[in-house]
Amino acid sequence: MPNFYSLNIPKARIARVTLLFRGCNKISHLGTLITKWHFITPGPSLRNVTFRRILALAIDWFSAILITQLIPNSGDYGTRTNSLFTLVIFSAQIITLVTLTGSSFGHRFLGLRVLSNKNQRNPNLFQSILRTFFIILVFPPLLTDKDGIGLHDRLAKTQIVRI
Repeated sequence: MPNFYSLNIPKARIARVTLLFRGCNKISHLGTLITKWHFITPGPSLRNVTFRRILALAIDWFSAILITQLIPNSGDYGTRTNSLFTLVIFSAQIITLVTLTGSSFGHRFLGLRVLSNKNQRNPNLFQSILRTFFIILVFPPLLTDKDGIGLHDRLAKTQIVRI
């Protein structure tokens, strides 16, 4: 039975577990000498947010529709021009608000916040753009893992937590 040199588990949401064996100075591809495992701890702030995420998306989309209706010459509701304006406004509001405040209108209303996995702060601009692009595709947010983290959050390296 090997002796473990260290087992470090920080208290942050992203825990990094590193198991180092005593007396070993080589890294094996099979993970017998050094094993690194990155995971997101499934706490109460990550579970059961799927319904809130979908409701927040609906609130954000409805607010984009309302803003679009206030723009002159945006076309009648349901036309291609109006739909394009709605999509652009939806994207702009999500990217701007998530980058600056960490939550959109819907997130804020339902007590959710988007955090970067890297530093547990607001996502940077690239993460927000990538996340919004996958939200617009509609399908990635519907794919979640056992912890309720959507595919769009996995790809953008972000997570949604309850505040």
